[in-house]
Amino acid sequence: MKKKYMMQAGAGLAAVAVLLSGCSSSDNTSNTSTEAKATDTLNVTIVDDKDCKVSAATAQAGKITFKLKNDGKNKNEFEILSEDGKRIVSEKENIAAGQSAEFIVQLGAGKYYTVCKDDMVGPLVGKAEFTVTGDANVKTDETWQKAADEYAAFVKSEVDALLVGTKEFAEAYKSGDTQKAKSLFAPTRAHYEAIEPVAETLGDLDGMIDFRIDEVDEETGKISLPLSEEEADWTGWHAIELDLWGAEGDDKEDAAKAKVSFPYDDAKRATLAQKLVDDTQALADFVNGKDDKYGEFIISVPDISNGAIGLMDEVADSKITGEEDRYSHTDMSDFTANVAGAKKAYEVLKPALQAKENGKKLIEEIEASLATMEEDLAKYKEGDTYKAYSLQKGDAEYDKLAKDLQVLSANISDITKVLLGDDAIRPEEPEEEE
Repeated sequence: MKKKYMMQAGAGLAAVAVLLSGCSSSDNTSNTSTEAKATDTLNVTIVDDKDCKVSAATAQAGKITFKLKNDGKNKNEFEILSEDGKRIVSEKENIAAGQSAEFIVQLGAGKYYTVCKDDMVGPLVGKAEFTVTGDANVKTDETWQKAADEYAAFVKSEVDALLVGTKEFAEAYKSGDTQKAKSLFAPTRAHYEAIEPVAETLGDLDGMIDFRIDEVDEETGKISLPLSEEEADWTGWHAIELDLWGAEGDDKEDAAKAKVSFPYDDAKRATLAQKLVDDTQALADFVNGKDDKYGEFIISVPDISNGAIGLMDEVADSKITGEEDRYSHTDMSDFTANVAGAKKAYEVLKPALQAKENGKKLIEEIEASLATMEEDLAKYKEGDTYKAYSLQKGDAEYDKLAKDLQVLSANISDITKVLLGDDAIRPEEPEEEE
């Protein structure tokens, strides 16, 4: 039987965000216009933790454009959630104060929720029901199907490798083999960084695996899990990173913020190690079809290209700034893994691009900018690892990386726009075979 790819069980989605220039009610009640009619273009007004207002509560299935405007003082994030609230169907992160962005999605019929997240952390803001009417599924053709198959296999391979590496890392960490744990930290995390957009769709699980100290509440020492609206202890890679590399000054202050004694005792280390393994196993179960909590792992071609855009956003937001791995300074490994993940997405989509009118030109631009970026990153390679990250904004090397990253990001952002031409939005569904 031929496969159909869509984003999450019962609904289809693809998305791309294009920067143009330049959500929230503190409770979780609807903040969407009650008089809205079905449309394919909607305005979204975002103001810190005060407003996340979508101009329509209903739209027709297919291509939908959200015109986002951040009128607040903080950066923000716009998300589309699944009906059960357990999955992030798609999101646009890093909407700077005063910035506008055009967020194009492709949704199948069903019920969703729209929300914002002030400063990209903490509780959801302005949660509002959003209904899509029309065809239940986003359809595809054989070229797109093959790309989705190849990318799904890539994700499964990376997550399987992540699980194996995480178990070895956790064992070394809890047994007190600090040097081995340090040596495994970056190469193991690289598997996660390459497929991070997939993990991020699971929301709370991604938070437990990869939240940084920034997401910890200073009063409670807890992190907020926005989808379940619960609090939890700070766990995952960065909580362990603090213990392995943290020493004095700001590092000790971060430990105090998380309400933990520093360095951690054996019981704390054992708990963190097992939690990381358990959460990674949950991710592996999801992508390998062994999970009942998050639904079926199904992905569409535009999901892939949108994920590549997300990876570029990750690099620009936290990797190049050195904020991601602030204790170990292994950011260059994450940077490289994000670029590698985006490259893989491009490679599986290349045949689909070749069939589009503007595809060949875009292919040339992407491959040129990828080659430049890979040449940049190769300079920081040391054997099987990378030099400790120490670049600062204003340094010549930093500025070159930032400039080359901007060119690559712009080219990657064009993939979905080229693919989602009028003839590609809803092609005929392939017939099922016995």
